[in-house]
Amino acid sequence: MINQWVRQELEKTQLGDARRTNRFMKIVSNLSDKPTSSVPQASGTWAETKATYDFWDSPYIKPAQLRRGHVDATLSRIKNHQIILAIQDTTELNYTTHKAVKGVGYLDNKYARGLKVHSTLAATTATIRNYRPVWARDIKSLGKATQRSQKSTEEKESQRWLDALKNTSSIIPDSQQVVTIADREADFYDLFACANREPADFLIRATQNRCLESSSNHLKEEMESREPQVTMSVELKRNPTRPSRLATLTIHQTLTIQPPLASC
Repeated sequence: MINQWVRQELEKTQLGDARRTNRFMKIVSNLSDKPTSSVPQASGTWAETKATYDFWDSPYIKPAQLRRGHVDATLSRIKNHQIILAIQDTTELNYTTHKAVKGVGYLDNKYARGLKVHSTLAATTATIRNYRPVWARDIKSLGKATQRSQKSTEEKESQRWLDALKNTSSIIPDSQQVVTIADREADFYDLFACANREPADFLIRATQNRCLESSSNHLKEEMESREPQVTMSVELKRNPTRPSRLATLTIHQTLTIQPPLASC
């Protein structure tokens, strides 16, 4: 039995054969019904389990084909929204205990092995879509962080932020406003300069104490010296490491940063 929402979400998926598309929908339906279960548990029978593994092993099916139907469904939904929030972040898939897995790299813990995943979650008041490039870090580069400054952005992992921005901009019509949201890891000037549409809006958690056009102060000192224009409270739900709480947000007037200079 295939869930109705799966049929609606993936109805435009084209895998070259209707039987493949139907199998894909069945797999998604099984796994979504039991997201914390193993493939055999979610599949229910050995025949369904084998069909799932055979589907994943098929040389005729590419990841881009599997995403296409979901992307098309997303584009249909966002037509009804003027502002799209494109939320970027990076996480890890840890396969350290899976010794037979090939093609993995080191993680933030240099002794762990797995894959890095960079997601863009497009949302308004509800989730719209995910864009998830996945890569493995080359083991040979472990311990060479000091050489990062000698590389261009294209040679660094930082490029993933630019790629996600370009991908988001390329599929969302110019008539809709896109706000790219990210944590402090995305506070680097190449990302801001990469914007290829007007207006390009960013909500980035600052980590660089940047030079400003209109002040001799740097960003942090200038922010601390000014009174906020608006103060508001936001309720944050609890998580496994922190109880629920009220966070206070302050909104300041506009400041213009300067491009990076060696003298700053």
